[in-house]
Amino acid sequence: MVGIYKIQSKIYIDRTYYGRTIDFDKRKQQHIILLNKNKHHSKILQNHVNKYGINDLFFELVETCSIKDLEAVEQRYIDLNNYFNVSTSSIGGRGIKEITNIKKLPLDEKIIILKELISKGDVDAIRYYLELRYGKPKKMNDNQMKNLIILLSNMNKSN
Repeated sequence: MVGIYKIQSKIYIDRTYYGRTIDFDKRKQQHIILLNKNKHHSKILQNHVNKYGINDLFFELVETCSIKDLEAVEQRYIDLNNYFNVSTSSIGGRGIKEITNIKKLPLDEKIIILKELISKGDVDAIRYYLELRYGKPKKMNDNQMKNLIILLSNMNKSN
């Protein structure tokens, strides 16, 4: 299910993490696995789990929305409460590798996500976009890839 989810402490209800996902159940499991392995990207959330345990956390899908609205809706929630979030921006560090179900999405939704990631310079998103549009891309050196990122980012801004 596409939407915004939260991870909230049961003991300290003002401590919340907001995120966006295209597959809530899978994303929840990813968080749990990382927290149990002591490898979560949010050190604040990780420290909380280390102190109070994983069972103190409550996972909930708080709002469903379209893929194109995910970033704006997530930002609205982060602005309300971002205690556990690493960043106060919904842009965060998302990349194509984190969007595990992108291949299952319709082409128009893939393109929306890929354009967003390309505008942030995600090299893997560029490669995937090129593969979708033109077949397997040829190997590029770093300078060629940098120039392509600039070109695609400028194209994205004009659309």
